[in-house]
Amino acid sequence: SFHGSLSAHTEVLRIAGLASGSVNPEQWATTSESVDFFDIKADVEALLALTSGSGEFDFIAARHRALQPGQTAEIVRNNEVIGVVGKLHPTLAKLFDLKRSVYLFELDAAKTLATKPAVAISVSKFPAIRRDIAVIVDDEISADELLAAVAATSPKLIQGVRIFDIYKGKGIEAGRKSVAMGLILQETSRTLTDDDADKVMSAAVKKLKDQFAAVLRD
Repeated sequence: SFHGSLSAHTEVLRIAGLASGSVNPEQWATTSESVDFFDIKADVEALLALTSGSGEFDFIAARHRALQPGQTAEIVRNNEVIGVVGKLHPTLAKLFDLKRSVYLFELDAAKTLATKPAVAISVSKFPAIRRDIAVIVDDEISADELLAAVAATSPKLIQGVRIFDIYKGKGIEAGRKSVAMGLILQETSRTLTDDDADKVMSAAVKKLKDQFAAVLRD
């Protein structure tokens, strides 16, 4: 992209992508699910994971004139905005006669790909455990806030946390939402027991209750 005037301008190399349509190829045995915000966010996270500083990136709720409010986030690295991701604004979708939702992202290439020497870590030979949790929280609480809170409860055992469902509607009071998260637990020196996993989950639930007044959903 170009910035400035014709006589004095700067050119910024950017990485951009767009997603629309079904998440998976059409199959007779599965129902069709449309791409959503978390699908393209996961794509961006996979791209950022290719850099050695993947843990330095944050997604912060934001507003952008081309994107739909409530489904837009700035991508921040070391307190500097380096990109944006979100759903195309309905006004623009209508202008271009787009029938399906469109999600897109844009990144400053130089700031995104700036790297530092990679650090090798050992790969655990012990099996991982998957545990899921669903909580009801206020609508304004962002996904990243929830993910960060859960990950911080037991950083040595929680190897990954991702949101796989957000629900608002029947059975959930107005101004609230249900958020379901999947946790991957793993140790590098031993096999985790169910008791280990239960303690991690209890700590995560307590953190969500204390920090966000979350209610555990059955």
